[in-house]
Amino acid sequence: MRCTVLSPSPSVARPIELGARPRTLLLVVSADEIEAAMLGPTGADLGAHLRLVRSDSVAELWPQLEPLGEFDRITVALSVGVDNGWDVVAWMRELERQSLRPVRRADDAARWRHVIRGDGVELVLGLGVELESALFLDGTHVPGLALGRHRFRKGRTYQEYLAPRVLERKGARVWNRRLTRAVTEILLVWNPAILYVACPESTPIDLDHLAPKVVVVPRRPDLEAAVALWHAT
Repeated sequence: MRCTVLSPSPSVARPIELGARPRTLLLVVSADEIEAAMLGPTGADLGAHLRLVRSDSVAELWPQLEPLGEFDRITVALSVGVDNGWDVVAWMRELERQSLRPVRRADDAARWRHVIRGDGVELVLGLGVELESALFLDGTHVPGLALGRHRFRKGRTYQEYLAPRVLERKGARVWNRRLTRAVTEILLVWNPAILYVACPESTPIDLDHLAPKVVVVPRRPDLEAAVALWHAT
């Protein structure tokens, strides 16, 4: 991958004047877009998220991040399979060079580990623009699972069936009915000890009838993990 050289932005180079430190710039990279957010010391959101068209060129990405303000470090989180055929290491190295800040990558295990209990078969579903999944056996991550791409009903994948646009167009009642069907099928096929459903706090999830087998995590776990990995030894 070729990266065009770009001098650090003045907004990054000037002295840091903000309060809560350290601040982490989180970049969640999927096949088509990059979600960018600024996080405080505990992983709390410090403002609105930016959704940007994915670009493999740091030169194109960098100016679009300036509205988020100053930061001390960058966490890059990749959706499953997004790094196939893409030199993410070179991209991260260029991010580090241009920002003058350290960059780390949060892998699937790191993003979800603090959610699970580490006992038996546990499965995590992350609801959002892309439906992410992670499988753990006695706390050990089993890589490679991309459940969102699996065909579910009428030729649609789980990701298409539970897409945010369905919630927007059809409402919470219909979307929750779909979610219940999908979760019930996943429980039958995978038979995990616990299925964790992670989502933004604003998502109107109704899965109480499936407890205790299903645990709803009403906060984006990748936000906390983006900060937690900086404390790992």
